[in-house]
Amino acid sequence: NSFTPDENGINDEFFGIGEGYTSYSMWIFDRWGEMIFESHDDQFHWDGTYNGKQVQQGTYMYRFYLLDWQGHDHKFKGHVTLHR
Repeated sequence: NSFTPDENGINDEFFGIGEGYTSYSMWIFDRWGEMIFESHDDQFHWDGTYNGKQVQQGTYMYRFYLLDWQGHDHKFKGHVTLHR
């Protein structure tokens, strides 16, 4: 659970991957619990920025909410480390 947003084309973004869902939401929070990224589109990934500026190297909390094709919801949370 780490990524390196250094624009080399390898592991530059953080996002979720899956199949069979009809709704996708992802949130990223800093260590103080402030939401710094939100996406409801599985093609809109976090690139390690907040308000257009690069965030510091460190560990961030993520949350995912998915609704599958049968109408069941799935919630995931964890940590991702951003390396610069």
